[in-house]
Amino acid sequence: MAPIIPKIKPHLPHLVRNIDVLMDELNDDVMMNLDPMLYWCGRFLPLADSMGILQSRTLLRAFMPMAKYLPPVPVKRQKRLTAGVVEGEAEGHEWWRHSLLDRKVTLPYTKRVGPIVYYIMQVDGKYAGEFRYRHLRELHDSVRDMLEKDAPSFPPKFLFKPTPGDLNTRRMGLERYLVYVMSDPEICASSHFVHFIRNHRRWSEDLPALKSPLLE
Repeated sequence: MAPIIPKIKPHLPHLVRNIDVLMDELNDDVMMNLDPMLYWCGRFLPLADSMGILQSRTLLRAFMPMAKYLPPVPVKRQKRLTAGVVEGEAEGHEWWRHSLLDRKVTLPYTKRVGPIVYYIMQVDGKYAGEFRYRHLRELHDSVRDMLEKDAPSFPPKFLFKPTPGDLNTRRMGLERYLVYVMSDPEICASSHFVHFIRNHRRWSEDLPALKSPLLE
């Protein structure tokens, strides 16, 4: 009984009163499918208890064999980014290592260093480095096979000289893409992503400049 006690603990008030009957009706099918039974039927235990069903050996014997036909417990899809706090970047505990499930990732603006455009990344409003489009494209190419079908499309290269509006549209598209990618634990733990963060993230030497508006 010890392994199943944590699972049935929330339902104990309704089970204890009927434990003598329930123990007699436990079988291998019930034990092997306890999680689906509690998930799909647990909400009805108070009603079954109040109606005396848990004291009816006849009804229990009719129901218990159905345990093996219950569908498995649904896998809960992990939520996407919301808000949180940027962790320190101590080795092995970097904020980017396991996915940013509860953090807000943005590319609020760009800045130009000579002919090169850098996309400024912020995590929960805090400066978290900057990246070139070329390196973001390399990341996309390396994790393309890991993306789900509903992943945002990666903004394409410009065929002609872009206008400021074009650049701003691409910035917003890159932001949507990164928010999606960085909320996927499998991608964030991959060697491709670790290489991208460690080798292609640039740190600005002029932090006050980050307070300026879009520089394109």
